[in-house]
Amino acid sequence: YKINDEVTWVVTVRNNGPGNATNITIAEDVSFLAGLKNITAVAGLGRYNTTTNIWIIDELKNASYTTLTLKTTFSTAGDKTNTVTITALNETDPILNNNHAEATVRFNASGNITPDSTVSANLVIKPTTLNLKSRVFSRYTSS
Repeated sequence: YKINDEVTWVVTVRNNGPGNATNITIAEDVSFLAGLKNITAVAGLGRYNTTTNIWIIDELKNASYTTLTLKTTFSTAGDKTNTVTITALNETDPILNNNHAEATVRFNASGNITPDSTVSANLVIKPTTLNLKSRVFSRYTSS
């Protein structure tokens, strides 16, 4: 990317069921990246707080998904790595090491350009009587 190009980051949270997931909190840290010039955010479900960079989803129904779309521009060169982490939810998650995803874009760098790719982290939630599986995907595209 060139400086001031717009980058669109799309974070997808998917619930593969069999139950609903509630009070999901996701930390989205793109606003802490060096040279961030502009950011806009649209959440499909829930609320994204541009001050705290936290996305809260009250309920994600079984077998459904939602997205958070961030559009950013940067005024400095270098790699920009966007990190997304599920930090809380009401259900019990026995596999905590898969609640994270990240994607990197490069601004004003020489060499080969890496094509866009999907990065994913799986979230498996197991409440007392349910086996609830969710996934988080983070991908980015150039506008």
